[in-house]
Amino acid sequence: MRDSILLFLRANRRHLADLAIASLLVNAFVLTLPLFSMLVYDKAVGNELHETLWALALGMALLFALELVLRLSRVLLVEHAGARWDMHLDERLLRGVLAAPASRPLAIGTLLSRYRELGATRDVLSAQFLLPLADVPFALLFAIVVAVIAGPLVLIPIGMGVLLLAAGGVLQAAAARRSRVATQASSTKLSWLVDVLIARESVMSVAAARVAERGLREPSATAARAASRARVWQQVSQQLLPVGMSACTVLTLVAGVYRIEAQALSVGGLISTTMLGGRLVSSICLFAPVMLRWQEFLRALRDMAQTVALDAATPPGHEAGGQIGPLGAAAAEGVRLAGVGFAYPDRPPVLTDLNLTLKPGELVAVVGSSGAGKSTLLRLFAGHLVPTSGQFALGGRVVADDLTRRWLAGAVAYKPQEPGFLAGRLQEVVAPSEGGSREAELLRTLRVAGLGPQLDRGELGLNTELGSNGAGLSGGQRQMLALARVLHQTSDLMLLDEPTLGLDRQAQEGFLAALPGWKEGRCVIVATHSAELIQICDRVLVLERGRLVADAPPQRLLAPGAVGPRTPAPRRPAAGDTTSA
Repeated sequence: MRDSILLFLRANRRHLADLAIASLLVNAFVLTLPLFSMLVYDKAVGNELHETLWALALGMALLFALELVLRLSRVLLVEHAGARWDMHLDERLLRGVLAAPASRPLAIGTLLSRYRELGATRDVLSAQFLLPLADVPFALLFAIVVAVIAGPLVLIPIGMGVLLLAAGGVLQAAAARRSRVATQASSTKLSWLVDVLIARESVMSVAAARVAERGLREPSATAARAASRARVWQQVSQQLLPVGMSACTVLTLVAGVYRIEAQALSVGGLISTTMLGGRLVSSICLFAPVMLRWQEFLRALRDMAQTVALDAATPPGHEAGGQIGPLGAAAAEGVRLAGVGFAYPDRPPVLTDLNLTLKPGELVAVVGSSGAGKSTLLRLFAGHLVPTSGQFALGGRVVADDLTRRWLAGAVAYKPQEPGFLAGRLQEVVAPSEGGSREAELLRTLRVAGLGPQLDRGELGLNTELGSNGAGLSGGQRQMLALARVLHQTSDLMLLDEPTLGLDRQAQEGFLAALPGWKEGRCVIVATHSAELIQICDRVLVLERGRLVADAPPQRLLAPGAVGPRTPAPRRPAAGDTTSA
């Protein structure tokens, strides 16, 4: 987080320097109006100095025009820097989300709530807050000018400003405390809403609507009450300012009368003192809300950094700073596991002491009962997880940190058990980085994946718009689309988690016929419960409670009287396989 802020300041140091110069000139010009008023009252009124009056008025008009230009320039500078910050933060946020290891699940509701909170406090880097903050240091300039003109009368606006600043600080702090309570409750509420949306059909089918309502009611009430109280404290703080400025004006005028009678101050001097005193009070009072808003922004940024590693995120395509490239000839070394184990935080081990070597050209099946660790093993191969013990290497390169893990995630072709898609055209979903340069090859891949009939009937095409996560497609079509996406990638390692899940008989037969041809030049690993698929593989790895209990050709494992665990009968995997199988 700190590095992100420093990077932003360094990137915008030129704009910030221009902002400081413009603020100096703008605040210097602010002094001209009170001084002009003093000259008019003391020199022009009653002396018929009309030429001098018009000369001063013309000069003020020119200054006003220049001041307007400078003020608009400040707005443009600040908003340009703020827009750059927004883009910078969003990019790092997305990179952090993509780089987060799967062993540390991201709570969607919490992430969205904190992103919303961060968005609500981003205006601290806008002209609305930065320009008043830039003017605060010049309160000292106004105090010096008032002291020169009115002497001890300067203590009135200074005292009123300090009093309002202290009161505003206390009230804003109270509002901030209630805002934090509201934010936490809103995060809980949003997390619950996300859970309800994800499980909406299940909630409706088991008549759990009342449970859903009860789960939402308490955080919703807490958030509403806390947010309301926070707004009340903020309004009290805001309403104090005009009352305090009016009181300051009255006190200044009353004290000024005595100074005039003592011939220590002129009428024009009193008028200019009143004007500058109001500006001085305003500058002092603005410091508290701006600084509290800045603290809220830092807190929101810190909370987001605890959810997503903003500073650790690395731009895609630059993971190794040019030090890690494609496998090339090193791919011949294949995949090697040496004593590999894995456990999710605060959970029992999912994988234990795995030792094996897989070579290119092999078609390997991973079988086992639900919860045996099949899906977890494939996610480890895909770079979504990092072993908690032992050593995992691909092409001789050890995957031991986030850097190599992200490189691995981009170097393998992986189809998860439950594939996900971003909204867009079918061509963009299958080949997001290619544009329209390889349409013929893409169509062939779609046919190999089993989508030929849909293409022939015109139900699907390269320009077909797909909804979020493949909305509008059947379960089998989503699986075939995920297969097409994997097949279209050029990789040395292909990972397929339950590839026949949801496919009809014809699509399964086509897939089983094509699968052996995909292993040429690369290693293909398939997690499955399908006996037909197991029979066409070169090797079968049998997992039991996270341990490798058998590694042999399918003929040996399926032979009558074979020693070792039997291959489980074909069945649909349990829902828990997605994360723990």
